[in-house]
Amino acid sequence: MKRRVTLIVAHGPDGAIGLQGKLPWPTHREDMRRFREATLGNPVIMGRKTWDSLKEGLPYRHNIVVTSNPRSIDRSKADAVTSVQEALKAAGRGEIFIIGGAKLFASSLGFCDRFLITEMKSRFAGDVYFKVPFLSDKTLVAREEWEDSDPRLNCTFFEYHTAR
Repeated sequence: MKRRVTLIVAHGPDGAIGLQGKLPWPTHREDMRRFREATLGNPVIMGRKTWDSLKEGLPYRHNIVVTSNPRSIDRSKADAVTSVQEALKAAGRGEIFIIGGAKLFASSLGFCDRFLITEMKSRFAGDVYFKVPFLSDKTLVAREEWEDSDPRLNCTFFEYHTAR
């Protein structure tokens, strides 16, 4: 089975992806459902700050943390490595997800062939940002407008692919 690396991110119109270790917006059930459906049963690669925000890791997934201090990660809950390349090796083949944060997104772009992006319509305060200007050479394969019962959570779901 061939390896496919997917970057999955939700961001505000200004690129906000985090605020004090959490998402900047209230719980978005549809985005969470899509994230869970996509990643369930697959390896998820994350940076240490994302790992810290999860407390216990994501259940039913192979959690892999990229960190400068692998000894700080409880090996019974996640594998810990020092680079994206090591993380991809630990993940093996099949579908692999890069789930954050900003530093890991930036350092993994060259390895990704699919991008699942949720773009929020409303602005929310943030302290972590990830701009997505890298999509100009990617192929848009799906776009879905989503209207929530809370208009602040209206968003667009995008899927992009790149030729490999």
